[in-house]
Formats: sequence, C-alpha cells, structure tokens
Amino acid sequence: MFWGQQITGGFHGAIVAAAIMATMLFMGAILNKFLNKTKLAAFTGFAILAGLFDVLLIITSGDINRLMSLKLSFGGDILIVAGAFCWVFYTMGITKFQSWSLLRYTALTSIFGVFTLLILIVIITSAGLLKVPGIAVIWSVWWELLYMILIAAVMAAFTWNAGNRIIHPINGVLFMNFVPVTTFIIAILGNQRVSYIEYLGAFIVISALVFNNIYVRKKVKSA
Repeated sequence: MFWGQQITGGFHGAIVAAAIMATMLFMGAILNKFLNKTKLAAFTGFAILAGLFDVLLIITSGDINRLMSLKLSFGGDILIVAGAFCWVFYTMGITKFQSWSLLRYTALTSIFGVFTLLILIVIITSAGLLKVPGIAVIWSVWWELLYMILIAAVMAAFTWNAGNRIIHPINGVLFMNFVPVTTFIIAILGNQRVSYIEYLGAFIVISALVFNNIYVRKKVKSA
C-alpha cells in the first residue's frame, strides 16, 4: 500500500489511498460472498458500484479525458487495492482464531509479517532496486519511525483486533470511513490543496458505506 501511494505521488497519493481504504467494507462483502458462499444483496451491489465510481472520480480528479486516455498511475492504484484486500483478509482472519487471545493473534501475525518483509527486502535489495539507508538517514527520521513502530503498528494492530473481536469484522471495517476524514482534516491543517471533486468523491463513498451498513443491520434484525 505504501509502495502504491509512493508511485501515485504527492498528497494526491494519500487521498487516493484513503479513498481506496474506505471501500474495504465492499471488499469484505465480495470476499464473504466467495469464501462463505453468501448471497450479495442488490443494495450492497449498488453501493459497491457507487463506491468504485467515486474512487475513480477521486483518482482522476474528475477529469474524464484523463480516465479515457488511461493516463493514470494504475500500477500504484492496483498496489493500493492489493494492500487493502490484504488488510481485509487479515481482519476477517480474526474470526478463524476465536480460541486465541488478542495478544497471541497480534504477536504471531506481526512476527511472521516482519520475517516476510525481511525476506522481501533482502531479495529486492540484492536485485539493486533498493538501497540500504545509512545511520544518518535513519536517525534523521527517528521520531517518524518511533510513531510508525509503536503507534501505527503495535498499538493500532492490537486495538484494531480487539475492536473487531467485539463488534465483528463486517462492522469494524466500517471504521475505515475515518481514513479519508482524517486525511482531509490533516490536509486542511497542513494547508494542502484539496479539490472539490476529491471532497465530493470521499463524501459519496462514505455515504454509500454508511447506508449499506444500515441496510445490512436492518436485514439482520428482520431475519
């Protein structure tokens, strides 16, 4: 996901990543249909199409000609989508290990994640696609690294797993709505330029997610 965001480039890359992350509920619905053989409701299907349209709206900044000419960073966008699908798989995996404690699930998945990343880093570095940063470079971003390690990784993963254990992943993924919201708040505070098309696209994506969640809840209650 970070790689895709880097390819897309700039603050627009962050907005694109936030919009795609917000569609994780739809990705969960699609995976649930194929993995658990559940029927996809027509309303959910409509919400998925609406969400995809608005993600395209954000990616292209409303420029239809840009979409038609395919002058897009599809490589970066596809990588972000792949990362979002991986996170959905991870979230749904919580339901398969009910007998495990949250600490055990978080610790084991994190450990295997670290080993996987190390293997990938060695392979990509050996191929000359990555360069090992020097101590001075690492020290220059020590605060950012500390945040990513302790807050964005350890604490975020544990609290995310704890919350999903309580309210179930299909509801937990809905909280990804806050990703574009917080992105836009940071943009405003940082005086970043956000187009009205990006605002509109994010609003429609969030609306589709919320209304679909309400529909699913009502359907479950009436069942």
